[in-house]
Amino acid sequence: MAQNFVKFLKKSPKKYKIFFLDDDIMITEILRKTLTKMLQEQLKGYEFEYESFNDPNGSFIERVENGKPDFLLLDFHILLPGGKEVLGINVLKKMQKEYPDLTVIMLTSEDRLDTAVSLMREGAHDFVLKSPTAEVNLVKSISRKIAFLQLEFTNQRNRFFLKAGVLLWLITLAGLFLMWTFFSTSITKFK
Repeated sequence: MAQNFVKFLKKSPKKYKIFFLDDDIMITEILRKTLTKMLQEQLKGYEFEYESFNDPNGSFIERVENGKPDFLLLDFHILLPGGKEVLGINVLKKMQKEYPDLTVIMLTSEDRLDTAVSLMREGAHDFVLKSPTAEVNLVKSISRKIAFLQLEFTNQRNRFFLKAGVLLWLITLAGLFLMWTFFSTSITKFK
């Protein structure tokens, strides 16, 4: 039980990996720099690692498998070299199927309700419009998810302590019962 608790404590979420998948490397770099500053100001005590990709194939898939990101900021329209377009919703579907714990936040310049609804139905955590306030909205979205993860961690820890307390109580009760049995039979023998 103690070994499980040590493993559990090591899972305490204090460091998060954020992956960007966007064909516009300049936007990605601006977002990364701004998010780094804003998240460190708002969420003190947490660390963030960032990686950027502009192609949903190859190195991106390999890094998702090996790097285990916590967040994916995913562009809705990804233009590949040669002019081929990949829709972020298709990448979202694949990520949700293969990595259901990955938090995907969609980024798009399309300000349409039906797009937002379809993305949320497919499992996106949030939908952020590429606008001058995109960074603020991303920080809010990431902060909400981290608060939820912290609450989930606290609940798991409390359940663990409750189980450990009940187990300790039962062991103590069993010990008292054995002591009572031993002493009551000992007293009976001496009479």
